[in-house]
Amino acid sequence: MKHLEQDLYEPVRIFLEQSGCTVRGEVGACDLVASTRDQTMMAVELKLVLNLTVILQATQRQRLFSDVWIAVARAGKAQTGRRWQQLLHLLRRLELGLMIVDLEKPSRPVSVALVPQMVDRSQLIRRNKARMLRLKQEFEGRHGDHNRGGSTKVPRVTVYREQALRVAALMTGLDDASASQLKALGAPQLTWNILYDNHYKWFERLGFGRYRLSNAGRQALDQYAVLVAELKDSAE
Repeated sequence: MKHLEQDLYEPVRIFLEQSGCTVRGEVGACDLVASTRDQTMMAVELKLVLNLTVILQATQRQRLFSDVWIAVARAGKAQTGRRWQQLLHLLRRLELGLMIVDLEKPSRPVSVALVPQMVDRSQLIRRNKARMLRLKQEFEGRHGDHNRGGSTKVPRVTVYREQALRVAALMTGLDDASASQLKALGAPQLTWNILYDNHYKWFERLGFGRYRLSNAGRQALDQYAVLVAELKDSAE
């Protein structure tokens, strides 16, 4: 059965009235306006799907109302997963509330997914301090800019990849080497992990902690020749 946005109105109206609100539909530009027991006015925008259109409408309502909600129809798997969580994060940041209306469930069809509340950005920053530190270390640890912003499905030059390239470069001209030997030549502290994990298949393990450069490793040195030269210069 195909539903219309107006089908959301009755379940939301009943839900709010049962919560002690007085409800009126189509007041001004608002789909629904309600007054709580303490006379707080709130607006609800109705939309079958949570999209940019209804989010923009809701932010416009915030010019008049301190409490603004969006009510959308339940949509199963579309309201799960990473993208849905990102949408919820956006609504939190915009201080919007969200109701989910299950139009196939006559009894108790409305559930509250988000309550509108003030956002403390400083608290968000404190909560993500460790992530920011890792990002800063990644930023400051890179040599030059070797990634094109916006590109996908191409290898990304990270600090770890740079370090692996440094190890590979030091192995050229050597039949084989151990992590300690390479570190004595200026390889990074993570050399043992880089060799052992071998994420890029650039090394071949010979046993007893000894490794040699693989064909894939030689190809990588050619592919990243400019970066390898920069890494060599920075180490001197």
